[in-house]
Amino acid sequence: MLTADLGDEPAVLAAFAETAGDPDHPPVGLVVFVGGASTGLDDGLVAARDRVWSITTVVRAVVGTWHGRSPRLWLVTGGGLAVHDDDPGAPATASLKGLVRVLAFEHPDMRATLVDLDGMPDPLAALTAELQNSGNDDVIAWRGDRRFVERLSRATLDAQPGHPVVRPGACYVVTGGLGGLGLVVAKWLVDRGAGRVVLNGRSEPTDDQRKALAALEARAEIVVVRGDVAAPGVAERLIEAAGQAGAELRGVVHAAAVIEDSLVFSMSRDTLERVWAPKAAGALRMHHATEGCQLDWWLGFSSVASLLGSPGQAAYACASAWLDALVTWRRASGLPAAVINWGPWSEVGVAQALVGSVLDTITPAEGIEALDSLLAAGRARTGVARLRADRALIAFPEIRGISYFTRVVDELDSAGDLGDWAGPDALADLDAAEAARVVTERMRERIAAVMGYADRSAVDPAVPLTELGLDSLMAVRIRNGARADFGVEPPVALILQGASLHDLTVDLMRQLGLSGPDQTLENQKSMATVRDRAQQRAAARHGAAARRRPTPPKPQVHGGQDL
Repeated sequence: MLTADLGDEPAVLAAFAETAGDPDHPPVGLVVFVGGASTGLDDGLVAARDRVWSITTVVRAVVGTWHGRSPRLWLVTGGGLAVHDDDPGAPATASLKGLVRVLAFEHPDMRATLVDLDGMPDPLAALTAELQNSGNDDVIAWRGDRRFVERLSRATLDAQPGHPVVRPGACYVVTGGLGGLGLVVAKWLVDRGAGRVVLNGRSEPTDDQRKALAALEARAEIVVVRGDVAAPGVAERLIEAAGQAGAELRGVVHAAAVIEDSLVFSMSRDTLERVWAPKAAGALRMHHATEGCQLDWWLGFSSVASLLGSPGQAAYACASAWLDALVTWRRASGLPAAVINWGPWSEVGVAQALVGSVLDTITPAEGIEALDSLLAAGRARTGVARLRADRALIAFPEIRGISYFTRVVDELDSAGDLGDWAGPDALADLDAAEAARVVTERMRERIAAVMGYADRSAVDPAVPLTELGLDSLMAVRIRNGARADFGVEPPVALILQGASLHDLTVDLMRQLGLSGPDQTLENQKSMATVRDRAQQRAAARHGAAARRRPTPPKPQVHGGQDL
């Protein structure tokens, strides 16, 4: 047995390397005991961020040392997931749902699973049963002898109450208020009759923002409070500004956000902390600052990254999941709270990793209509996104293997044109040329879906994918798609080094054992071509860097004495 402190990354890497080097005991599974639920929100905020970082350390160790397919990963917690409406839960535990859902796309072979055990006479027996369970649930909560799982389903709105969402003359606070979404929300508030709107931003307004603010100031009192909402005292200044001149604060929108895309394997701690601060820490600051206020509503702007999983956005997904859980905690404590997991907006907002391939954008008018309707309906948590049924299962085949998506998959199957792919077994009855054609067309379909091409013919078999706009995240998704279709996968490094669709076909045919002598020679030539392209790009980058490097100044010559 090998042990290591998860906070000591070198020790973790060394322990995993030693395990991987034991041929007599190959790893078959990985269980990480994360710990019990934190008792307080403040302690839980720090604990959640540190837990996320520790688990990313484990992922890096697995990917870096356990070569080949990774064993299944279980994250075991001791209470913290809210099961019933009146359960407060613990955001520190719930934030891990964001990580599990991102890992499902970045490392589907890990089959990351969160198991939450609470109130059980024999938790070890329940855990043992889960480890032996071959099912596809990704988030599981045991409460006594009852097992609860999550399922994503289409939302329905109840009959809306008669009172308006925005009270005429009242005051409202918007964090992230100078961003694209924040200004759209501010306009909505003013349009609905708000008398005073307090907007928070970290920087001075730009010229364009000043113009937008000036238009709003003609109809309402607009106050801008600068500062990082995650820093001490800023949230309190917002509430103080809201109460000036006798204004009555009735609602809060927490829309502050920072997004830095990064795969789990390459994510830095600094990235995690920068993303975590405004979304999660800022939400906690606003929660404390408004606890004594008589609010109609307290609304968090979360992301589909925590609802669906978004490859390349683990930090944002975990921070958003923490915000989702804070809303659950507030409602269970008798405080007003709601959260919307937004998909990408057009014209405004921060770009999402799923745009183009799976999600179409929401117009500002559509977003505001949804916001108004959801607040009026009093829903706790709702995702708002335009899912492209025709591409979702092609771009992300992993969702078929996750029970959480079962209801959505059933809808997509009935709505989407997914073709008649019969799996790799159908290739066995084809000659090499026909098999290569089928592999090429299936991969072309996958690549077009991943890269956001509406017309698959845009993927020229001879053109390196890097020249078509490929990035590292797309390369991972193309690899995952090939694995789902053929049971084998092209190396991500090969894809990123300049492989074309033709090169990938040749590599997959070789791995499937469908290459004859001629195809084997072609494979060798194809791989040599890819290496040449990679070397040419590296040389070009080196030359460009040398050209950018400043010429050192000529030494000055001073007369009059020898040096």
